[in-house]
Amino acid sequence: MLDLRYNDIQAGGAQTLANLLPEIPIKALFLGHNQIKDEGAEIIGDILSLPDSSVVILDLGHNDITSAGVNELARTLSDTQLIGLSLDNNIIGDLGAIFLAQELSRTDIEGLPVTNVRVLSLEACFIGNDGAKEIASCLQYSNISILNLRSNVISDYVAGLFVPVCSSEQLIDLSNLYNHGHNIVIVGGVCYSDEG
Repeated sequence: MLDLRYNDIQAGGAQTLANLLPEIPIKALFLGHNQIKDEGAEIIGDILSLPDSSVVILDLGHNDITSAGVNELARTLSDTQLIGLSLDNNIIGDLGAIFLAQELSRTDIEGLPVTNVRVLSLEACFIGNDGAKEIASCLQYSNISILNLRSNVISDYVAGLFVPVCSSEQLIDLSNLYNHGHNIVIVGGVCYSDEG
């Protein structure tokens, strides 16, 4: 594990790190609370897609990454070993969520997902109904078993779209949606809510 959170790492630092990663056999890379931004996300994605990358968990939360950076990162997901990805508290919005959903739902000729991502955290990423709909529709084609969409701007109706597409092994956390303070957790296709 390499934990470099809270270090003011910018795109140049991400490039330096990227140059060193092939020589460091690490499984988890924590880069949250830096200034990596879109350029750095693209650099990290490119290096993780190299055949000798051993990183399976990546935290890029709180890095001012927009939909453009997520698009660059998403295009590399099928070539990485990542099983866990956190993009919490970035400004990816609906477009970024759509880019992720498109990549996560891609399948091979046999209908199997081309990405390994099983845990995806998109808490407080300014995702609205359009992005959430795409994420919901990709679940049945992806390997996602744990999804965190807490603190986004998603309506009750769209939150309800997650229930029928969840398999018995999936956990979806939609807590604190659009500041109504309701906690909605979907476990194995069953919706639990504190609304009563």
